[in-house]
Amino acid sequence: MARNYIIIPEVLNQMIVEDALNCAKVVLEGKAPVLEGFRANPNCMNQYGYFPLHEAAERFSVDMIKLLLHHGALTNLRTAGDLVIEGLLPLHVAVEDTCLHKYLQDNLLPNQEHPNHPTKEDANFVYKIIYLLCLPEMKIFLNTTRLLSEHTNNLVEEVWNYIKDGKLLQTAVLLLAAQAHIRVIDGFSTIITRIAEESTTIKFEISQDEKEKLDLEAKCQHLLSALLLVQIINKAGNALDLCIQRRKEVPQTKVLERVSQILNGCGFFPTGGVIRIGSLCPYEWSPLPGDELPKEDGGCRCVCILLPRGETPHLCRAYKSARRFERECTWNNFFPYWRSVLAYRYPCKFFPAHAQDDVSCLPNFDHIHNSGSKSFGKPSSPVPKGKPCSLPSTISQVTSMHQSRRLFGTVALTILKVLKNA
Repeated sequence: MARNYIIIPEVLNQMIVEDALNCAKVVLEGKAPVLEGFRANPNCMNQYGYFPLHEAAERFSVDMIKLLLHHGALTNLRTAGDLVIEGLLPLHVAVEDTCLHKYLQDNLLPNQEHPNHPTKEDANFVYKIIYLLCLPEMKIFLNTTRLLSEHTNNLVEEVWNYIKDGKLLQTAVLLLAAQAHIRVIDGFSTIITRIAEESTTIKFEISQDEKEKLDLEAKCQHLLSALLLVQIINKAGNALDLCIQRRKEVPQTKVLERVSQILNGCGFFPTGGVIRIGSLCPYEWSPLPGDELPKEDGGCRCVCILLPRGETPHLCRAYKSARRFERECTWNNFFPYWRSVLAYRYPCKFFPAHAQDDVSCLPNFDHIHNSGSKSFGKPSSPVPKGKPCSLPSTISQVTSMHQSRRLFGTVALTILKVLKNA
């Protein structure tokens, strides 16, 4: 646990992975006699180039994020290094991973592209995003983003960066989750002004090239869609947020009816049939943990394991409370962790049987060769904003990860004994 009287970052990171809230609290406080006054540093970068808050954001653990913030974790630290996408804030991790929610992936266009001259289609796309984000299954994802946004600097700038980059879905997630904080700093007026200025600038640009003309038209249309989105959240954001927080076990049709009432009451009139309720379904698997990694040798640098249906690769084999069980089930059922923005660090990637089609979508893989229940491939294209990961050469090296698990188990047992005797 300690190396040169410093609690190593990997231990705290593993506690966050396991959602071991009590253990993390003990090492962050450093009051246990066995720690001899030393405590874990919540702002220490681990070997993969990210910080504890990044891991907690990926796990959508609101309680762990609150604990880290209480002990001085900084929300404005960015990822860095060759093993991770560089420049990500914990807020970015929460927003980007929320956009991987199965409902959003299945019901929205993958690349958020629209026809060159869509008017009605673009408006329907914006309304569809609003409807999907207000479903009860999105609650813990939005709550994570909301908590991080309250402690992140230059929040309006982050929203504007998403708009400039053409990321309408990310913009919607951040606006809806952080709308209360943005309203306090009068951020909506600033964003609307920037959209108007950017639209005016684009309209005065003249190009003889047909492709460039189409690009300019697409940018203008995107800004119009972003403007509609900002106006909706500005006027109806409070009511929509109350709808999200209060709806838990309500049928999806009732939620959509309530959202339509809110939008109509604020002067927005979405057309019917925006979302097909029948297409909304979670991933087909059990929340129970799977077995350990297979111990076979291979000559490839990166390993993918296709898990049988019903198995998941989570490390913890016991759920200690209903709260954690609910969060783990939600995380498993709706979030494709095998494609998260921090997944590049894993020397071994896990794919449930139903997700085999997603293997070829990973940036680190050019092709995948299936062999039984395992699949192997070599890194091809570089990680966005970073370099290719340096990964182990054999599966036997991958299994060395389990040594850290055993280390964590020993440490956790010691801490639990301290808590019991306290």
